[in-house]
Amino acid sequence: MKWSVALMVVLIAFSSSFAGTYGIHHPTDAVQESGSADESTYIPEMRWLSEEHPLISAEQVEHYAGVGISEGKRAVIMYENGSVSYDYFSSGNDAYDLIIIAPDDWKDSLAPLQQHKESHGIQTMVVGLNEIYGGTYFSVQGRDDAEKIKYFIKNAIEEWGIEYVMLVG
Repeated sequence: MKWSVALMVVLIAFSSSFAGTYGIHHPTDAVQESGSADESTYIPEMRWLSEEHPLISAEQVEHYAGVGISEGKRAVIMYENGSVSYDYFSSGNDAYDLIIIAPDDWKDSLAPLQQHKESHGIQTMVVGLNEIYGGTYFSVQGRDDAEKIKYFIKNAIEEWGIEYVMLVG
């Protein structure tokens, strides 16, 4: 029971930290960027998930910086006076695509799943809960076990460039 409650808290805390922060881009809502006809590009207007926020046109913004995904990579997207530039995050070594977090007693049982994922080109790492709580890979952050797992996932995304997380319990 303790594990299911802890994992539910992690999922709620992790997902709620992103609530209301994403814009929706529609290809039909585009503003033509100034420039010659052959060099012009279209910058989508931004609509927030909340209906309370108005439509923002790229023409109304002189300077903008935000974090997003470009070409499948995390990037800082900067818009300044009609030009868009991207500064890509360099993740540590991009060694892992999938992190499986499980109780330490189950790590050996997950070895066949890890081999299966790796045979399909998904670099996988199985991490035990005591490795997270003990700071084996990253310094321990958080007040309780659920928060320690949340910060481990955050650090794994930022440092290792992982794309998928599987919680086993």
